[in-house]
Amino acid sequence: MKKYSIKEACEKLNTNSYDLRYLEKVLALNIKRDNLKNRYYTDNDIIYLKNILELKNQGLNYKAIKTVLNAKAKINKKDHSPNNTKEILPKNNLSIIVKSINELNNTIMPKFKDIEDKIDNLSENISLENTSLKNDIEKKQEEHFKELDKKLSTWREKSKIKQSEKVKKPWYKKIFN
Repeated sequence: MKKYSIKEACEKLNTNSYDLRYLEKVLALNIKRDNLKNRYYTDNDIIYLKNILELKNQGLNYKAIKTVLNAKAKINKKDHSPNNTKEILPKNNLSIIVKSINELNNTIMPKFKDIEDKIDNLSENISLENTSLKNDIEKKQEEHFKELDKKLSTWREKSKIKQSEKVKKPWYKKIFN
């Protein structure tokens, strides 16, 4: 079994070392390491990574790729061991999966767009209703304060009249009345 350094694996896969490290991290790949903790790749690892990169190039995101890999692992009940040099998914199955995902995307996205439009519509209606309610409250407050002002003015006038009556009466009338 031939061992490849990360640089050699990158050359074989036509990618960068940071891409391989990222794939290892995101997809939780079990890449072997030597005594110095350097990664090394086997032929099976190269095939496995080649299939992953092919899935990525066909438009699948990492979550979808991880799902496909997990499903394949459950079906085969095998790891990418030295005895297993098959591809992860045959190309015809891969195209069916990609086609299915695209069809789902095409059917779901318009529904999301409809929902988004409805939410925007509702948001606009709520905003208009809030503005209307705010204006109504302001009108009612204005009416309330005008009414209160009238009552206070009337009360003051009555108070002034009573005060003026009290002053004009002689002292003996105040006592006997």
